[in-house]
Amino acid sequence: MNNIYKLNKLSDGNKSDWLEKANWRKQNKKWLDISANIALNIISTMDSKNISKEELAKELNISIKKLNSILSGNFNFDINTISIIETKLKIKLI
Repeated sequence: MNNIYKLNKLSDGNKSDWLEKANWRKQNKKWLDISANIALNIISTMDSKNISKEELAKELNISIKKLNSILSGNFNFDINTISIIETKLKIKLI
């Protein structure tokens, strides 16, 4: 059995979308970098103030799932969301 055959058998004929994802990330690099920096600032503040995800989600009146999305580093923030987080954590994000 050659390697190409094994690879095709493992992939079960499914096409990968890695190239599309890579192109999307390249096209959206600027705001993704900003989002990642904001997420790191939030996480750093949570660590220094000993705030859990559960506590912050409750304080922001959002679900844990939404907070995880925010902290993922690829969340498309709006100004209102940034402002609310800045106020609740008493920090400057932008």
